[in-house]
Amino acid sequence: MTVKTGSKVDLQIENKEGYGCIQAFTVPSFNYQQVIPIGQTAKFSFTAPDSPGEIPFMCSMGMYRGVIRVI
Repeated sequence: MTVKTGSKVDLQIENKEGYGCIQAFTVPSFNYQQVIPIGQTAKFSFTAPDSPGEIPFMCSMGMYRGVIRVI
């Protein structure tokens, strides 16, 4: 996923069938963690940083990872 610097971002995260640690959507740089039970959704809103880079996200154990690219 890619977002523009300084933009307001609204994510809707749906857990269709993830068990265990993958239920926790964690964004360390925003000190954010939300456990999303199977079959439920959660919203996460943030303002992208003013400089380009990457915002890592992961499960609660760091086994499943991804990044939000800021351009």
